[in-house]
Amino acid sequence: MDHVDPPAQQLQRESHDGEIEMLSNSHHHVDPADDAERAYLESLIREWFERCHPGETLDDLKRRASFSKEDRGLLRDWMAVAAARSAADRPARLSARAA
Repeated sequence: MDHVDPPAQQLQRESHDGEIEMLSNSHHHVDPADDAERAYLESLIREWFERCHPGETLDDLKRRASFSKEDRGLLRDWMAVAAARSAADRPARLSARAA
């Protein structure tokens, strides 16, 4: 893996066979409080997702997630990355508001 943002790195571990695994699962996942929070979290990952999956959009993944458990898991992992990015950005946003 060439470059991984620090928040995303916190959500990963290397398995016994050297594969990278996401630490989110069906019991530990992001549940946005409302549509505004969901939209904000999606905005944090939209461009990065589309760079990692050329020819696909985050909206494509969201549509497929409604009927595919594999895509539901992929979306769950991406939303976990978004939540980690949001948490990492929180101190910067708060200090910018205070200034």
